[in-house]
Amino acid sequence: PPTPATPTPLPSHHASKLSPIVHTPTQFSRFLKHAEKHLGVSNVTSFEASLHLQDIGPDILPDVSDQTLKDVGMSTGDIIRLKKGSITWWNGPDVKRKHSDTVTDLTPVQKIAYEKRYHEGGASRFSGGPMRADDDNDDGTRASLDYDLFYRSNEHAQWLPVPKGFIVDDKGDEDPFLA
Repeated sequence: PPTPATPTPLPSHHASKLSPIVHTPTQFSRFLKHAEKHLGVSNVTSFEASLHLQDIGPDILPDVSDQTLKDVGMSTGDIIRLKKGSITWWNGPDVKRKHSDTVTDLTPVQKIAYEKRYHEGGASRFSGGPMRADDDNDDGTRASLDYDLFYRSNEHAQWLPVPKGFIVDDKGDEDPFLA
């Protein structure tokens, strides 16, 4: 009978692409904060909603085309930094941190400028926290509103519509004087 062969380990470049665990939205948020703080990728958290809509996470980021990331507004340098950093982060200890570890993060709450544009004319602005995925999205709620909701993208220097499937706490600080 033939002698069994000892398994050959995978080369290191393949090992870096193996995902230790399944991608989750909280991991992606932690990775984006890490990228801003440690990789020098400025304002990358502002792209979180756009990337989430395309189901992009740190586990597959190196496989996402540069053009896809440019389409959401990222610069070439930030794309390179983000892709290189995602491999190291995804295979490092931070990806496995428990959620309770993130609660102690004293990062200030990010305020976003929002604008309601009423169908009958007029608008109102308010500020609030970042938009979040609507787990109870039934599509009927948004259709019954008498306004369209926009957010201010500093990266694009314009007002953009809040993506379908995301909600905003509109009990923020109202601005009665629109400029």
